[in-house]
Amino acid sequence: MIDMAEARVIADQIAEHLLGKRIAGAELGEKKKRSYRDAYLLRVKPEVFRERLEGTTLSDAYAKYRHVCLETDGGAGMDVWDVYGKILYIEAGAKVPGNPPITLLFDDGSRLIVLPGVWGAMRLASNEDLRAFRDGSDAEILDATSEAFTIEALRGLIVRDAFQKSTVKEVIARHGSPGIVGMMGAYNQEALYRARIHPKRKAKTLSDDELAALHGAIQGVVRDAIAAGGRGSERDLFDRPGGWAPTVSRATEGTPCPACGALIAEVKLGGGGKYYMCPGCQVL
Repeated sequence: MIDMAEARVIADQIAEHLLGKRIAGAELGEKKKRSYRDAYLLRVKPEVFRERLEGTTLSDAYAKYRHVCLETDGGAGMDVWDVYGKILYIEAGAKVPGNPPITLLFDDGSRLIVLPGVWGAMRLASNEDLRAFRDGSDAEILDATSEAFTIEALRGLIVRDAFQKSTVKEVIARHGSPGIVGMMGAYNQEALYRARIHPKRKAKTLSDDELAALHGAIQGVVRDAIAAGGRGSERDLFDRPGGWAPTVSRATEGTPCPACGALIAEVKLGGGGKYYMCPGCQVL
């Protein structure tokens, strides 16, 4: 899934390389038996998509949370989010992979496509609405790249009544509101490893020093991931894998921890997926 770090990377690449391109065609694709519009695109009508975007020029691009937002000089833009797949730029004459449900065809023959593997969502919106979303804030959602993400803000999340029985992993890995955006999968594993906190620790038991360590670790993980182009399991605008690799992961399971020498191990937490940690550094 395109998480916050990957959304930031892709939006920055669009802003650097694609602004000024004129949209000659705006297309919503279909697939057999079920419309992509029903599955992914919040029932946006193809004719409305074309009318709002064709003939306009990309004028701005930015990210907010897991959203990639595009503005045009026609006053309308597009917001794409929660994409389990790819957002790709296709050079003129290059083969278009799959059957993308969203395509912006530029007048030089190149394309910007959204190719969700499992899920993705899109809305059309005015530039004003997109900017209001970008510049707005939600007290229930913590963004590790924001100045509002302070130690006290993290403490305020952890001490909520709803999380009194929750593990620290459950709190920081929440996708919804309230929660911390950008801490999915490998990111929350790495943050807890860097903070030297066991994922099964009850969130309410964290000391002030541990809370400060977790706060710094979350900020550091997101910063490092953005700088490296996102996770290696995800792709950027040009279909290149990200360069960020966590210290604790399936790839490093059984190898020595660089800090203490203990072997990186899988821990059972319940639910789907696997979770990795260092039993030497992260003691319950």
